[in-house]
Amino acid sequence: MKNIINHKIILVLVVSFCSLLNAADNHLEFSFVKTDGNTDSTVISGKLKTKKELSSKDSFKAEAYVLYNKTDNKTSANQYRLEFDYNHLLTDRLYTYLGMAFVKDELSEYDYRLNIGPGFGYKVLNNDIHKLDLEGGINYAYDKYSEKSNESYVATETKLNYEYKVSNNTSFKQMLNYLQSLKESETYFLTSETALQVKMVENLSMALSYRVDYTNDTVKEKTDKKFLTSIIYDF
Repeated sequence: MKNIINHKIILVLVVSFCSLLNAADNHLEFSFVKTDGNTDSTVISGKLKTKKELSSKDSFKAEAYVLYNKTDNKTSANQYRLEFDYNHLLTDRLYTYLGMAFVKDELSEYDYRLNIGPGFGYKVLNNDIHKLDLEGGINYAYDKYSEKSNESYVATETKLNYEYKVSNNTSFKQMLNYLQSLKESETYFLTSETALQVKMVENLSMALSYRVDYTNDTVKEKTDKKFLTSIIYDF
């Protein structure tokens, strides 16, 4: 019964994301790298972000991400991620949010992870040059493992999103996310993503991004690092 419920949740997430694609602000990233010679490697990465303004105070945003890496005929990475956030402004800077995240990494010991919970956010900087949002909340977390018993727990989550408009065509972005279990102190996750985006023509840009995912409570490699060059289409 629990597996049926979990698969229904995943289906609802995918359907909800697809229904948002008629939003006014969509962002598509694609990266493909193919190398031959001493090392035969293929890397495919895609990210789709969308944001919909529901009213002057309410907005809904979503992000879908996929990464596939094959090296010397062996799959070295196969990851999927879906994220949803509903925001409601209380003042010009203070807001509440309800977030949901689904992460699947086929080569880790986690079959998938699912987090959902509310929180508060504050726009520390919000002008034409700098934007800085700080968020903090409480999550219900469910970790489904491949080879051991599943776990559910309450966790605290802290987020930082910063954007610096270097020029009319160049922007720098930094994201930090920290999730800490209140049940087990050794269970925590840290994510950092740094990106530099340069607009080439209208709606088309190029970006360099570096992402680090750290999982503390795992018997496999704790740190996963990715450096990608992507083409971006905003529509």
